Amino acid sequence: MNRSTNQPELVRFGEFELNVRTGELFSIGTPAGSAKVLLREQPFQILRILVERQGKIVTRQEIRQVLWPNDTVVEFDRSINVAMAILRKALADDADHPKYIETLTGRGYRLIAPVEWQLSQTAAQDLLEPQADALRRAEVQISEREPRAAKPWRKAAVLGGCAVILVVVGYMSWRHFRGAAPPSSQKIRLAVLRSRISLVIPTRNILRTV
Repeated sequence: MNRSTNQPELVRFGEFELNVRTGELFSIGTPAGSAKVLLREQPFQILRILVERQGKIVTRQEIRQVLWPNDTVVEFDRSINVAMAILRKALADDADHPKYIETLTGRGYRLIAPVEWQLSQTAAQDLLEPQADALRRAEVQISEREPRAAKPWRKAAVLGGCAVILVVVGYMSWRHFRGAAPPSSQKIRLAVLRSRISLVIPTRNILRTV
C-alpha cells in the first residue's frame, strides 16, 4: 500500500500521531508535549494498514500478505499475535477494553479511534508547487497579452497625431493664400481709375476736332 508523495503522511488518532512514510510514532498527549514511541517494523505495518482503512476491518490474511508477501515460511498466526501484542503495548491499549484496536474474533481487527490526516511539510510543498507554477504561467500569459492589447491605442495615437499635423498644415496654407490675395478695396480703386481714364480720353479728342 504505497502512498503517492502528494498525499498526507501524518495521521492522528487519539493521543498518537503516526508518520506513515517514516514509521515514526509520537505520543502527543503527554504533559511535556510529544514523545517518540519506539515501534518495530511489523507492528508499524499493522498500524499503518489499520489507520489507512479508517475503521474498516483488516483480516489476518491481509496482514499476512503485507508482512510476508513472498511465501515466507513462518508460523503466521503466532507471529501476528506477537506483533499485535507489541503494537497494543506501544499504544497502551487493552485487548479486553480497547481504546484503539478492536479484535473481531474470526474476522480480524479494526481501528476504533477517530482518524485525522494531516499534511506534512514535504507533502504541502508538493501540493503548493504545481499551483505556484500555474500562477507563474498565468502571469507570463497576462504580461504577453498586455502589449498586444495596447496596439489599438498606439494606432489611435498615430492617427490622432496625423490629424493634428493635417489641421496645422491646412491652417498655414489658408493663412498664406489669404495674405497673397489682393484686398477688395484695391480692386475697387483700380476699377475707378480705369473709368476715369476712359472719360478723359474722349474729351481730349473733342477739343482737337473743334
